Amino acid sequence: MDMKIIKNGTLIDGTGRNPVNNAVVVIQGSKIVNIGRNGELKIPKGERVEIIEANGKTIIPGLIDSHLHMYMLGQSTDFYSLPIHNNSLDLLTRAIPSLKRSLEIGITTIRDGGSGWDWMEVALKNAINRGDIIGPRYLATGYHLTVTGGHGYFLPPWLGEFAIKEQCGMHCDGPEEWRRATKAFDLI
Repeated sequence: MDMKIIKNGTLIDGTGRNPVNNAVVVIQGSKIVNIGRNGELKIPKGERVEIIEANGKTIIPGLIDSHLHMYMLGQSTDFYSLPIHNNSLDLLTRAIPSLKRSLEIGITTIRDGGSGWDWMEVALKNAINRGDIIGPRYLATGYHLTVTGGHGYFLPPWLGEFAIKEQCGMHCDGPEEWRRATKAFDLI
């Protein structure tokens, strides 16, 4: 298995311990297998070992973004207009480069807070898992369940007319509708 060695950076491990100067991080496959200080930890060698020099840089664990909407490209100003002026395929293709950029800046896990429309975030998650596109670990929320007048109710009602009745969420009014909606999701 291929191995990567990140060496000579300052390691902040996220545990609250003091930073480690001249750190060595040994990664095999997708797992960190050893951490230490340069000179104290034996550094593997060989053709299948990639050495990454991190002198003057900081090494940190992967970051987690637990609430985002991938189609928005980080802009909150488009929240209302994007789903009105774009179909779900437009929104999906906007998200693909954002997934790669997220990973490149160190976000290794994301949770999409529900991009909605045609199970877009589930398709993105599946594409990453298959290796079709590049992105971080992707936790897909799927459709929101909400009440009439609840989450996303400011969006025009015709947005969901062509698939599942929704406005950034499926409306569930009363205990029976909530039961029916959650049972439907158990089948997916």
